[in-house]
Amino acid sequence: ITVHVDHHTFTGRICETARGTILTPGQIAGLVFDAEIERVVFATPSRVIDVSHRTRFFRGGLRRAIEVRDRHCTHPGCTVPAHHCDIDHIVPYDQGGTTTQDNGRLLCPHHNHWTYHHHQTTARPATAGPGPP
Repeated sequence: ITVHVDHHTFTGRICETARGTILTPGQIAGLVFDAEIERVVFATPSRVIDVSHRTRFFRGGLRRAIEVRDRHCTHPGCTVPAHHCDIDHIVPYDQGGTTTQDNGRLLCPHHNHWTYHHHQTTARPATAGPGPP
């Protein structure tokens, strides 16, 4: 759910979803614990001047910075160009990885899928003891 809240609304009692549905803060309060909270500050209705740090996806300037830096898939020997690549979290987001330039890398869809599958099949259960020294 995307909820748009300006300063006046934030101090008031009404919020609006991206689709225009009006909600009271009480209606969305129960969702906050499972939600990803992202703050976007606009200078004008169409000009973003700040985006909060904890986001799930690499978008906008952050995505572009990684595309320019990496130029192509970072998997050894792969030369798929940036505009055909996904941006992957080096430390997976669901394992606490941040959506930052230092934790992002370009991977073509094939290698991104391979990396995701590799993380899923090699992750040890939470109850496992420490790994080898």
